[in-house]
Amino acid sequence: MMNFEPSQAAFDSIKAQFLQSYRSKIQNPEDLTEDLKLAFLKSTSFPLIDRINALESLSLEELADFVKAYRKGSGCKLF
Repeated sequence: MMNFEPSQAAFDSIKAQFLQSYRSKIQNPEDLTEDLKLAFLKSTSFPLIDRINALESLSLEELADFVKAYRKGSGCKLF
């Protein structure tokens, strides 16, 4: 199984892309309304605001620890 070890630069770049996408989507009233409807109707959906807050505080180390724990408990091999 390959190790999950992205560089800090790659992590920061991807994180910035997600944040930009979420923030641009939240500025569109129709998209925001649809997102909130989905969050109310599906227990597995999280509103954009919650995703932004979670992603802003996420560190590379936290992500790597999560991936290690997920792989260990998943019982399957991931790329």
